[in-house]
Amino acid sequence: MDHQVLTKIALFFRHQLGFLRDFLCLHHLHLKSRLYRIFMPYSLAIFDLDGTLVDSFPWFLRTINDVADRFGFRRVTEEDVEELRHASTREILSRLEVPV
Repeated sequence: MDHQVLTKIALFFRHQLGFLRDFLCLHHLHLKSRLYRIFMPYSLAIFDLDGTLVDSFPWFLRTINDVADRFGFRRVTEEDVEELRHASTREILSRLEVPV
């Protein structure tokens, strides 16, 4: 066979293989996307950080005391914690002298 014919055949197959490679790659991404949607149907997870997964109480205590300083009501002390833990919302507001 002539060199030009072999070159054309080689380029043809190279082009076809490139097309096949691109097709398989896209097909793989499509399958991966479908599997992701099947096994991971949610794109967002929300946690309430109530202390079960993360010990958020020290952060909460600092924040409530910062708010108390800013708005002029009583800070929560270590001695208050256990009492306030079992109090209703009205009782907490009253004990911390939050104006309502």
